[in-house]
Amino acid sequence: YDSLSAAYDEMSERIQSQSEELERVQAERDELKRQLENDLLEEYAAQIDNLVQNVPYWFDAAGNFVKKEFTAGEPAGYTRASISVCYEDLESGRSWSCGGDMSYYSASLIKAPYVYSLLCEFAEARANKEPGSDLGIYDWDRIVTLTDAMKMNGSGTLKNMSAGTQLTVKELMQYAIEVSDNTAFKYLRDTYGYDFFYKKAKDLGVSSVYEGSFDTLSAEDACVFLRAIYEFASENDTEGQMLLDSMKKANYTVLIPQAAGDTETAHKYGWDAKAYHDMAIVMDERPYVLCIMTNFNFSENSMYREDINTYLREIITKVMEYHKQAATVDS
Repeated sequence: YDSLSAAYDEMSERIQSQSEELERVQAERDELKRQLENDLLEEYAAQIDNLVQNVPYWFDAAGNFVKKEFTAGEPAGYTRASISVCYEDLESGRSWSCGGDMSYYSASLIKAPYVYSLLCEFAEARANKEPGSDLGIYDWDRIVTLTDAMKMNGSGTLKNMSAGTQLTVKELMQYAIEVSDNTAFKYLRDTYGYDFFYKKAKDLGVSSVYEGSFDTLSAEDACVFLRAIYEFASENDTEGQMLLDSMKKANYTVLIPQAAGDTETAHKYGWDAKAYHDMAIVMDERPYVLCIMTNFNFSENSMYREDINTYLREIITKVMEYHKQAATVDS
């Protein structure tokens, strides 16, 4: 019996030792796997950074926007064009940016943050409405009659409609987002002003938008607004969902929506002199927000247009690959 007991104890110790060794090997394997996954994540970030920092578009001494490939350094008389990118996973909170704190002329990108802030006012007015009272200017079914004096040049379709056309305030907000309508957006700004917008920006911790600087924005602050829009839509199935639906229908889909393929996006673009941007909520299995901003200066008929879109989509695609890898690391 004693010999059997000793043999049993010896075997148990051997099994315990082998089990501990197996656990050690597995831990080393898991650590190596984590390191490789993190290395791949850093490689994606490095690739994005390289594309952003080495953009092949320049402004020459006369201010012309040109594409040039220089072998070394920044040549005299040329200034490299700028790109900024920001990303945030809406579930994990993981974020990453390259030049994300740089402020740009926002062009029509600002329409989404403004309409979001305005809809928050509409939601609050509706929630606090006393029975039998009137919502006044915060009734989004209120009728507005289009006049020739209201019409604005640039993007949008209301400028082509006949004077006397009647639209609701809700429809004007939808036009401002879905077709980036300048006439609709001017009506909203003229009617509701800016105070609530500046207050919302301050409450969110946005620093690139402030009183007297309505039309500036950084990619990081755009992502702050996108997260707020996503949360607003999640909590509010009336005003919040309307905005999200309009952003899903928004036009000019050649940047983030095209790069996302079959994955649904809710986005807003901006395009004007020295401004070419896109910002989006990407409805991935793990939703995330993404903004790309540039000071590119080109027209609709520019010889560089398709080349620029391809270059920016390459950056966007790399960010999407970064997101997928980050989801693997975080899980």
